Amino acid sequence: MTGFLLRHGGILLTLFALIFITSSCNDPSFVGEDLVEGDRIDFEVTENFEISAKVVKTDSILTFERFDRLAAHRVGHYSHPYFGSLKAEFALQLVPQIPVVDTSETISIDSVILALHYNSSAFYGDSTTPMSLDVYRLNEFYDPRNPYYTNHIFNYDPMPIGQLINFTPKPRTLLTRITETEDGLDTAQLVPQLRIPLNNEIGIELLGLDSTSIQSDSLFLTKFNGFYLSTTGQTGSLMGFYPDNPRTQLIVYYTADGEERVRRYVPETQFLTAQVYKHSYESSGVEELIGAEQDQTLIFQGLGGLASRLMIEGIDKLEGSLINQARLRIYLNGLDEQLVGIEQTIPRLLMFKENTDGSLSPIEDVRLEQGASTTVIFGGFLEDKIVGNDTLSVYEMNITSHLQEVIKKGDNPALFLRTNNTANLMGNSRTFGSGHEDFPIELRVIYTR
Repeated sequence: MTGFLLRHGGILLTLFALIFITSSCNDPSFVGEDLVEGDRIDFEVTENFEISAKVVKTDSILTFERFDRLAAHRVGHYSHPYFGSLKAEFALQLVPQIPVVDTSETISIDSVILALHYNSSAFYGDSTTPMSLDVYRLNEFYDPRNPYYTNHIFNYDPMPIGQLINFTPKPRTLLTRITETEDGLDTAQLVPQLRIPLNNEIGIELLGLDSTSIQSDSLFLTKFNGFYLSTTGQTGSLMGFYPDNPRTQLIVYYTADGEERVRRYVPETQFLTAQVYKHSYESSGVEELIGAEQDQTLIFQGLGGLASRLMIEGIDKLEGSLINQARLRIYLNGLDEQLVGIEQTIPRLLMFKENTDGSLSPIEDVRLEQGASTTVIFGGFLEDKIVGNDTLSVYEMNITSHLQEVIKKGDNPALFLRTNNTANLMGNSRTFGSGHEDFPIELRVIYTR
């Protein structure tokens, strides 16, 4: 054994050093900080990279698959002079809660109400601004077995079947329902809802369907395709709703042979709730930034808006090196007065690599984090850092594994930074670019030859 150590000790020491280095890839501390003089591993640090960037429009977001859907949907129109405008709409399929035909001889419709359960956490903008909402009929059957994206164009009848004019959303206000009973008035508190009156003809049509048309939910939807919701008038906010919640429902109040009755049509998890987002940048502050090289400003938006593409030059100089740590830091522009008061800043950025076919894939560090129990492998969260005498908000990302793969395989060094679109995150962020005088984008790499 002693002879083996004498013959192979150098190899073993090298292996131990490499194990130490690679096991530290996701540690934010620098290699060698706690080693005594003489035991330090030789490493080098470089920040000598040239980073160019473009602000780009992102692809549409997948918002509906049969068993994978958004938790919140939005309807509304929000506009900002710098970031542009965003309009939110959605399509909704509802099915009979009880698939039974009312065979009464005389039926008269009292009222038809579409009740939408508010989601207060999904609001964006100024909810005190009055707005108007229109409800339309879908003109065709949309198969819920298909996926739907935010840029899908739904075919609906242009004549509204229901409207709310100049109302103010109240996403946290309980509704009080008063009903008359034999013992007097009964009062009940309902969850915050937006209740939209629809034309009584809708109730007549629904109650007039025969047993064959409602014997299954799929057959019902071929007869009554569903609804499409959009807003008009002032731009104030994006209202958030839970369209999959049972408290979102179509309610038909009617009288049958002198008796008051109610029929309900409710969402089911396998049927459609498809979100549509429409961004516009005409005459906005970011319009001239889109598609052009930028060294001062980067833009990030949620809900399928804008992202930024980074190209890093100089990575080839690290060929043959072992990357111990690579951290990218981007500073939020919180100093511009025109951005003060923005309701929500992007809380986290994700990073993607560009494949040879032009598609995007999460970088290795993001992929590793998705399978881990912690969220420290990649990072990307907006955090406050002390920089000189200032406290600045920064996005800091660990791209160690990705950079090692780029060097090893000669991959395209282009990186795409955007929000987590699958999380349906709202907000806007404006950051400093690589050419900013005081707070440029930083890429710091610690490596060994």
